[in-house]
Amino acid sequence: MAAHRSQEPDSLATVTPVLVTTTRGMPDATALRAALYGWAFQTANRSASRLSGNQAAALAWARSHSLKVTALDEPDRRSSLIRRALDALAVTLDGRPAAATTIARKRAVFYGVLNYAVELDILPANPIGKIAWKAPEVAEEIDRRVVASPRQVRQLLAVVTSIRPDLAAFFGCLY
Repeated sequence: MAAHRSQEPDSLATVTPVLVTTTRGMPDATALRAALYGWAFQTANRSASRLSGNQAAALAWARSHSLKVTALDEPDRRSSLIRRALDALAVTLDGRPAAATTIARKRAVFYGVLNYAVELDILPANPIGKIAWKAPEVAEEIDRRVVASPRQVRQLLAVVTSIRPDLAAFFGCLY
């Protein structure tokens, strides 16, 4: 459950900086993310601590320059805004493509937030459903450090054969 609670602030801190009226005067990305992730989207932290000067300034900037949720359903802006948000969810903090599971998790949080706006009658319908967006393909590379070596596989198969000979072929095929 704790991991789930950290996913929501992470997703919101990722999408918020791209849903702004302007990037003019935008604070340092690190300070802005720290203010959003570490304080604005963490209820426990908000009640337990105060923001530092840089983070307080970053949060003040975000408050004054964030788009209203209703902007996400304006027909002339909807597509570009939603795509901008989804594209931000598809990369890591260092700009590399995110894993497919990360994209799906962050998109689900964003989708849920917009569903909540529908529930509160702020939006008539979830605008994500009106956008045909597909997560970018991520080339998955095998990390050879975590793949068993031929020697390790032979040892594994020898142990399996001694315990359950009927499963030796199964594990051999897996390798």
